[in-house]
Amino acid sequence: MTHRFVARHTQKWEEKNVGKMLKALEMNPGMALVDLGSNLGVFTLNAAFRGREVIALDALLPNNYLLQRSLKHNNLTCGVTILHNALHSHRHQMRIAIKTMNIGGSKIKEIPEKKGESSTKNLVDAVCLDDLVPLVRGKDVFVKMDLEGSEESVLQCAHEFFNKVNVKVLMMEWVFHRKNAAASRNIINILTSHNMVPTLDVEGGSILNISTSHWPNDIFWLKTNKSV
Repeated sequence: MTHRFVARHTQKWEEKNVGKMLKALEMNPGMALVDLGSNLGVFTLNAAFRGREVIALDALLPNNYLLQRSLKHNNLTCGVTILHNALHSHRHQMRIAIKTMNIGGSKIKEIPEKKGESSTKNLVDAVCLDDLVPLVRGKDVFVKMDLEGSEESVLQCAHEFFNKVNVKVLMMEWVFHRKNAAASRNIINILTSHNMVPTLDVEGGSILNISTSHWPNDIFWLKTNKSV
């Protein structure tokens, strides 16, 4: 009898990007992680395991509970701050549109002004990125921003954050902005005004052309000492 063996491959969630984050942390001793859209916490857990300070923010309370349990189970609670908030261009209450088949793809939306709109289901308080400044003021940080297309709005209320926090690397999901010329141009203008350059890695070896927005799904903005 001939036996056929099938190779089984295992894959870790976000393994490639987590590896790049870990490379950046290795290159920058003492650098903290600001995990925006932390979901179940794969970035947070990896950074915390290496003794780095972490600010983890997610709009979904169940995600925060699960992350808290994971941290406690692995004795990693010290140095990790979990925030249950959404991020937006201004501070107000918003509603979470939950995707039951893909919780990580859930989005925040404005609450429609309708008479009788009294449901409190899936509500969350939105804050500005600037509100996180007291937690990481003056520190070197790696920012992971995975906000399901809300990045442009979030960056409109982040001027103080970039001025008072040393954002050395900003990892951003770009798939929602690649074909949105207006949004991508606003993001590019905001980040380049803070001397950030878009690249394909954390070592600055593959700088992207800012005259176009047709970039890969995930990009890394790196801090430069020169005006862009």
